[in-house]
Amino acid sequence: ALLILLNVALSLVFNVAFLLAITYTSPLITSVACMVTIPLSALADALLYKNSFTWGMAGGSVLVIGGFALLTHAERSETPERGDKAASEAAALTATTPVTTHRSA
Repeated sequence: ALLILLNVALSLVFNVAFLLAITYTSPLITSVACMVTIPLSALADALLYKNSFTWGMAGGSVLVIGGFALLTHAERSETPERGDKAASEAAALTATTPVTTHRSA
């Protein structure tokens, strides 16, 4: 019964963290980040239960983690920094705001 309660609690924490990650990043980043748990699980099995960590598992882990790193790098390079975003929004606002002159008669 204690293990079931622990499983329920951990599932709740995972689901809340997953939804928060989607909210703060993007669905693509979050889903790829969830795939990083596969190499981490294999590593934990190797360390805790003395299961063998094969070359195929190592190669797959490198590919998954490398893909996540490339995706994160690409996402950061496309997303402007906070200060740059404010500057670009201000420039866009001034570019689209018509300039009117008031003439007094």
